Amino acid sequence: MVGKRENLVVGYDVTRYDLLSLQFDRSSIEKAFNRDYLNNYALHRRLCHLYSIIFYVGFTIVVYFNSPELIPLYLFLSLGIVAPMFLLGFIFSYYDWYMRSFHLAAAFYIVLTGSGMIFMASISPGGLLWPYVFGIVLSYIFGYTFIRTRFLYATAAAWIVFVLYAVVLSDVLETNRSYYITTLILLAIVNILGMLVSYTIELSARKEFLLRLMLAQEGFKLANANKELLRLNQKLEEFSYSDALTLLANRRHFDERLKSDFSRAVRYGAVLTLVIIDIDFFKRYNDIYGHQAGDICLQKVAEVFRSVCKRPTDFVARYGGEEFALVFYNDSAQNIEKLCQEIQQRLSDEALIHPDSPIGNYVTLSMGIASIVPVSTNTAYKLINAADRALYLAKSNGRNRIEVSAGGII
Repeated sequence: MVGKRENLVVGYDVTRYDLLSLQFDRSSIEKAFNRDYLNNYALHRRLCHLYSIIFYVGFTIVVYFNSPELIPLYLFLSLGIVAPMFLLGFIFSYYDWYMRSFHLAAAFYIVLTGSGMIFMASISPGGLLWPYVFGIVLSYIFGYTFIRTRFLYATAAAWIVFVLYAVVLSDVLETNRSYYITTLILLAIVNILGMLVSYTIELSARKEFLLRLMLAQEGFKLANANKELLRLNQKLEEFSYSDALTLLANRRHFDERLKSDFSRAVRYGAVLTLVIIDIDFFKRYNDIYGHQAGDICLQKVAEVFRSVCKRPTDFVARYGGEEFALVFYNDSAQNIEKLCQEIQQRLSDEALIHPDSPIGNYVTLSMGIASIVPVSTNTAYKLINAADRALYLAKSNGRNRIEVSAGGII
């Protein structure tokens, strides 16, 4: 129930609850409190069944010294009827259906105990009442405080016993009215005090439960706020690592990824490959169509990269302006060249018109590839310089081509 408590208070103003009524005005919260109140004292209430049996057995001594002739009847009532009922209650206390009705069962036990004491008092020789009045008082204390019976159940059961006492013993003690009235006053006082204690116990339990609800409500709000903040932070981080135009990784992300892959490659002796790509004669494209059309062209080229570089280890970034970069960790030269050729083919299939390109009527790409097996993280510049030289070579050799850094792996 604790795990679901925050759901109970959604949309519920817990501060408006009238504590004096001992009743929550939302049924789901009232049911939750009942479960909570039972669960908090489950073991305690379970053992109370055994304590009750001990009480009945122990009370045999009182009966023996005051009314020994009633011992057989008392033993029959206590050990033959009442004790087995408490023993069954102890067994049933391991079942949820019984514990859900525990307060009703506790009220029944109070009435049962009180009725037994009243019956024994009614047949006691010479109208000897004090042991049984004492037993009734103990049952009151037990029900009101020790087993934490809900206020309404305990009050109803205790006053039922009081009324039974007043009715049954009124004729028995007709000759000793002062003794009868004195015991009635005593039971009434104990009842009233027990009601006050029981009310205070349940009121405190409800306040404590309400406090936990309020904390859960605030925790629920805080958790939602944290989730939203986390989502916004993640979104902000994505924006900080993404190029706003192409939605590819930006230069900052590229630098961090290259540094990370370099560290990993140094640790495991792996090959790291960098491909720098340039859109051929892109300045002329902007001069003819304008920067807005140039932005659309960049977006379409980026989409080509995304459609080809779909493996989890493939990394594509906008390097700057019309330049892009691909980073490959521990991949073969053949696979990388094949991937670059596929990119060029996909772009060719897009057939993006570029009327002022000296090498054709469509947008094309030049690529420079360089690979390294790094021995330290401070050699990243060597890889970038080698890829730049390879790109320069691709441009010098007519563009729209792929060139690999001279000398192979650095």
